[in-house]
Amino acid sequence: MESTQIIADIYQSSEITEVLSKVNPEHIRDDLRQHIFLELLEKPDAFIVDLNKRGKLKCFIVKMIYNTSRFTKSRFAKERGKEVMVDQLPDIIEEVEEEIVIPIDKIKEYDGGLLQLYAEFGTYQRVSTLTGIPVTSVFNTIKKAKRNIKRLI
Repeated sequence: MESTQIIADIYQSSEITEVLSKVNPEHIRDDLRQHIFLELLEKPDAFIVDLNKRGKLKCFIVKMIYNTSRFTKSRFAKERGKEVMVDQLPDIIEEVEEEIVIPIDKIKEYDGGLLQLYAEFGTYQRVSTLTGIPVTSVFNTIKKAKRNIKRLI
């Protein structure tokens, strides 16, 4: 039996659905199922077929579900942390609508001028050819200007 068919059969099995029903919070269950089976599909076919022949595939999947749902360092937890809940979306939109004032006039004129050129032309090399300043100096100056602006904001 091909590994994708094996995975498809287990995906629809009642045992996996039962295990997933015990995962809390409830709203991550479907995402967790998708994530686990996507990881399984990324594994070599021989690995899946071997586990299935030995009768260990379902145990392996249950351990994956447990580890992925419990540990905060898992790829699933990191990806989930980047998600924005829909009820928080209006607050974020209001924050974005606020105008951010960049205090470019409070940093040195030289640094600010190079930073504006970099913002306009996009690369250190272009700024270097326009001004005649070495690329490393342009890079260091823009890096320092960004740091100063972050500090002022």
